[in-house]
Amino acid sequence: MERLLFGTAGTPLSSKGNDSLSGIKRVRELGLGCMELEFVRGIRMGESMAHMVAEVAKELDVRLSVHAPYYINLNAAGDTLAKSRERILNSARIGSICGARSVVIHAGYFQGETGQAVYGKIKKQLMELIEQLRSEDMNITEGVFAMHRFFTSARKDRKVQFPRGICICSGADREKAWARRA
Repeated sequence: MERLLFGTAGTPLSSKGNDSLSGIKRVRELGLGCMELEFVRGIRMGESMAHMVAEVAKELDVRLSVHAPYYINLNAAGDTLAKSRERILNSARIGSICGARSVVIHAGYFQGETGQAVYGKIKKQLMELIEQLRSEDMNITEGVFAMHRFFTSARKDRKVQFPRGICICSGADREKAWARRA
């Protein structure tokens, strides 16, 4: 049976270092069970470090998740959309090496469009991203932090469900800041 885990968003401020390895160790010292790897300002972890992170997290029994960069907009077009998709995929790839089970993203911006229109565009992109991750044999879930209008539109669409691998959750990052103070 799964147990309820509590952890920090990023490396706790009380860690000896500000790197992921120090964060995982500190999370365990604090008696917590998980930590979010924050790639919010870019993915600055290579594969060799990701393998080390996976080893330490497994050894200390700390479950990991990833927060993809903030600058993602799946409601965009052209180069912005392509870069957003690549940021999500790269977050998932490095996260998967680390042993992370989920990638959290802020999916996009309304840009003057209705919630239902934005929902349709973002949903299409998420479904394509999940297929890409599956084709790369990554068993990782995308968690979407949704703004109220997006969340409401998603709930109204009862005919079409998100495929397994996508979770819509309503939340705020300010709550994460309190967890980092540990």
